[in-house]
Amino acid sequence: MAVSRVPRVVHISSDTGLFGGKDRVLLWLLSRLSERNLADPRFVCFKDGIVANHYRNAGISVEQLTMKGPFDIAAVPRLISLLRDCNADLIHTHDHKSHVLARLSKLRVNLPVVSTLHGLLSDAKEIPWNRRFLYGIIVKSTDHLTDHWIAVSQPLFERLGPERSDVSLVPNAVDAQLVRDDGDDHDLPQEDGPVILCLGRLSHEKGQDILLESMKSVFSRYPDTVLWLAGEGPLRGSLYRQAASLMISDRVRFLGFREAVSPLLRAATILVLPSRNEGTPISVLEAMCMGVPVVSTRVGGVPHLIPKPEIGMVVPPENPTALTDALLTILGDHESARRIGNAGRIHVERHHSLDLMAEHTAEIYRKCLSGSV
Repeated sequence: MAVSRVPRVVHISSDTGLFGGKDRVLLWLLSRLSERNLADPRFVCFKDGIVANHYRNAGISVEQLTMKGPFDIAAVPRLISLLRDCNADLIHTHDHKSHVLARLSKLRVNLPVVSTLHGLLSDAKEIPWNRRFLYGIIVKSTDHLTDHWIAVSQPLFERLGPERSDVSLVPNAVDAQLVRDDGDDHDLPQEDGPVILCLGRLSHEKGQDILLESMKSVFSRYPDTVLWLAGEGPLRGSLYRQAASLMISDRVRFLGFREAVSPLLRAATILVLPSRNEGTPISVLEAMCMGVPVVSTRVGGVPHLIPKPEIGMVVPPENPTALTDALLTILGDHESARRIGNAGRIHVERHHSLDLMAEHTAEIYRKCLSGSV
């Protein structure tokens, strides 16, 4: 299917109700593809909410595909009609629900389908296990209808199969300028000492309970330090009680969900990621982009984002002592912290450039449309 003009690519993704890391990266990618005339992107979502508004504000065309249930088979003909109306050349999907709908639509419209794997369904613990099991069966049964896979991290690439010709590794990237200029947040606390920042949903897999255990020793050594927990989730109450039982409540700030990340990072001395499991945490790239030293557990794609200690500190998961030692090391050596932050910034600019991500993605589109993949 040769296309002589700039290809019109319909991107489909769910709206979780929060404008999270995956959403930011996808918006940056679509904007860069459009700016560089590499593709004419359109965005399709399942509800008109916060994510759709961000795309509209960025000048991306948005369409809503209403879903009447977790998997509404009647949405397939509606998607087919939408694809025909906008004269689409290719479909690019970004989650399990959109993978399935696009693949079933392909049976009628015969458009190439590119599916990006941002994470594993088995890690989506917010979805009940029985629904995850059902989704897994449906997704697996339609996998053969995807023309090309994109993995956003090395572990996901290896999971899909690096020997396969229909799989490409396109690492997540950040828009450095937007990250650095992402507005202000005048509602943030004004602190007198170092700020340790933890960004993420307040849930078991994010490991904030382990972080709180480690902070008692950190506060003992550096009593003017504070911990900012930015995020919402089911464990907010239990984390609040844990901080009280550890008698560190006066040094822990529960900031809630914050849409603008840059103001948090500008105030931060360290970004800490104490997760039990992760995909490719965008917050790590954003912090490195801002020159903020990162302490993270060795989970998911983190070792590939921080491949050597000179650009960040990586510790075993579920190990409060190791987490404490890493935080104390950075707090106790300002010059080392500065070097790590600067090295992280350079690493992101070289290996996680948004221009590079856009070029690789556009090349996959060209191959799919020319039939060479």
